[in-house]
Amino acid sequence: MVARSRKHLTTIVLAIVFVILLGVYLSNSADRSEQAPPRPTITVEKVPNPSGG
Repeated sequence: MVARSRKHLTTIVLAIVFVILLGVYLSNSADRSEQAPPRPTITVEKVPNPSGG
């Protein structure tokens, strides 16, 4: 029983560490995107069909 609970504890700890690292990575990538120059936005305009259909 002790080995099983220890295995679960290790899994929980690894999951928490993974979530923390993921949050730090996302916050860092958000900071980098703010520092980067804004990307040009491409707008697609619909052209009316000349054949009338």
